[in-house]
Amino acid sequence: MFIADFTERLAAHLNVTTVVSMDARDQLRLSDAVNAGLQDFLGKAPVYLKRGLIAGLLPAPRTVSMLLTAGSREIGTYVVEDADVYQTVLAGSFRNIIVPGNLLLYPWEGETGTYEVQICGDAVVWGTGEALIENLSGTPLLNDRTPLRHREDLPIDELGLGTPKEYREEHYGQTLGGRPYWCLRVSPLPDVAYRLSVRAQITSWLITPAYLSSATTRLPVEDRLIPRFIVPFALYHLTSHRLWKLPETIRTITQQYQLALADLENLPRVQHVPANTVGTPCGY
Repeated sequence: MFIADFTERLAAHLNVTTVVSMDARDQLRLSDAVNAGLQDFLGKAPVYLKRGLIAGLLPAPRTVSMLLTAGSREIGTYVVEDADVYQTVLAGSFRNIIVPGNLLLYPWEGETGTYEVQICGDAVVWGTGEALIENLSGTPLLNDRTPLRHREDLPIDELGLGTPKEYREEHYGQTLGGRPYWCLRVSPLPDVAYRLSVRAQITSWLITPAYLSSATTRLPVEDRLIPRFIVPFALYHLTSHRLWKLPETIRTITQQYQLALADLENLPRVQHVPANTVGTPCGY
């Protein structure tokens, strides 16, 4: 279900004509109700309803020119592309990581000058879009078939290129309203471009007022679950909105919320049952 369809359904309980006609303050309160309802569901839903296959690309290494200043994190003359963020960059014997803001993760240790550096695609990054990950629920696969080994002490100081064989998870926090980024880093550094896929437990991204009228972005929940769970959850949190139309319906909305919570607890905890057999052990 597209977010616009969902929010118009909620707005029918408010003294408004459309979501677009609401002022910024009222739209913010509506988005709060939508996010609270999603978190009610995702916090209690069975794990299999939150799992999905996510994929990314480990780009091939490429050489670019950068102006680097001693003791500074700023990158000059080169504009960092989205695909460069959190990739390893090699400049001679120096190794660093590109971060948002046209910056290096660590201050440049060499002398000031223009360098030919190699950007290595050794990281797949999530958190920049609508797929936010809680944890991995499977083994990362290279080109959809070769599993990678997990290694927390990944040998990131080895500069050689080759076919990735190991991985680790890395988290990068930001302040000033920035999202935290979650990336999967591989070793050795990829010699060519590779596809990387993994099954993960996905959580909802924050639906801001800017998305409330989106007719192209979908809610991060299966459509079949929205009427029974997400609608009553979001409506319950919306009853405190100053534009709530009919106060006499709040009691019914609360009852529907409680029933939805109870039904959510009664959903099957697993998606399938393993194939077990019963028989007589050999030799008996």
